[in-house]
Amino acid sequence: MQKKRITLIGSGNVATHLGRGLRDKSIIQQVFSRNLSHAQRLAHELGTAQAVSQFEQLATDSDIYIIAVSDDAIESVVQAVPDNGALWLHTAGSVGTEVFFGRRQHYGVLYPLQSFSRTTDVDWSQVPIFVEGNTDTIDDVTELARLLSNKVNKCDSDDRMMLHIAAVFVCNFPNYLWCVAESLLDDCRIKFDVLKPLIRSTVDKLNHLDPFGAQTGPAVRGDKGVMDKHLDMLFDSDRNIYKLISKAIMDDFEVEPTLPFDMRFANIRGIAFDVDGVLSPSSIPMHPSGEPMRMVNIKDGYAIQLAVKLGLPLAIISGANVEAVRVRFEGLGMTDVYLGAKHKLPVFREWMARHGLSANDVIFVGDDIPDIPVMREAGMAVAPDDACPEVLDIADLVTPCRGGDGVARYLIENVLKAQGKWLNDEHAFGW
Repeated sequence: MQKKRITLIGSGNVATHLGRGLRDKSIIQQVFSRNLSHAQRLAHELGTAQAVSQFEQLATDSDIYIIAVSDDAIESVVQAVPDNGALWLHTAGSVGTEVFFGRRQHYGVLYPLQSFSRTTDVDWSQVPIFVEGNTDTIDDVTELARLLSNKVNKCDSDDRMMLHIAAVFVCNFPNYLWCVAESLLDDCRIKFDVLKPLIRSTVDKLNHLDPFGAQTGPAVRGDKGVMDKHLDMLFDSDRNIYKLISKAIMDDFEVEPTLPFDMRFANIRGIAFDVDGVLSPSSIPMHPSGEPMRMVNIKDGYAIQLAVKLGLPLAIISGANVEAVRVRFEGLGMTDVYLGAKHKLPVFREWMARHGLSANDVIFVGDDIPDIPVMREAGMAVAPDDACPEVLDIADLVTPCRGGDGVARYLIENVLKAQGKWLNDEHAFGW
């Protein structure tokens, strides 16, 4: 097969490695860069290529022109250089073939799925290449790609964009997380090198497991105790990254957090709840009279009546003064239902004194600004998942459920389990 004459438009990492991979299998006729010294450097490495820095200097008789520049610059190259009937390709993952529409007769994409560094050799035989072309060029693009690699796949622009996004997730994001890890270790005067065997073993697992099967760590176990300890030691963006990724893992793996019962709940002697946004959803229907209508969670009801039977003091402390709320919770056996509480902290203290409780032994669950003073006093401040940001910031524990979606059931169940009282006698199986 006669060698193709190729003009490389670009002198960066991708162009450099394409030139190295193709120089013995084609004729690299020219290297273009707006910085002539960069073009000269690559042209010199490739041997016979001519270095140029003006579009007017581009050869008109090359068989293939490969645009290997930044994604944002591809269109300007296509616009600046007239069509000469040759095959024009770009190498970007995030730019579609539409960049050539109306400007080129023969065009396509040659996208190597690889991260390139000028100083690191590339084994092209191991690099997957994804190609696209219009009807009369796809075979030519495929043939060129196979000069580099046997791992050649046809891929349209939309799929290639998704592939590019996936590549960011597996390459660029992990590398940034390694930067975060290195910074954390620097504070402890520990070298990042200690993590390299772990990184290698993590990647090696993918030779016999899929990524879901290989996932480990406290988030996939739902180990909230460990995660909370980690978060206590992190600040600012590192803390936010940890929370975001951990939540994503738990959501994707459908993990319910498990709490260190003996540490967190074993000594809890009472729980006080706000109502709206905690035991009922934040968004509730309005009665024609203008009165907000509360919705309640049936599983909360079961847990509340069981806790009352087992002697765990419970309280409602709400700014609302709605008789239906009193009826609901007194009907479950609660005797401490405080409504119309304009300031909740004095009521909270009164309730604790009535039952001989200290703040350190008590959970308070709130979701909005008026709950903050009580949350600051309680031994454990708890917020539903959809509480306001100011409350989430001071919460010792954020439940995995939203207000009205089983907050009381979640807490009471965990407290009783920690104390060995969950489903432990005849009270558990009736109302």
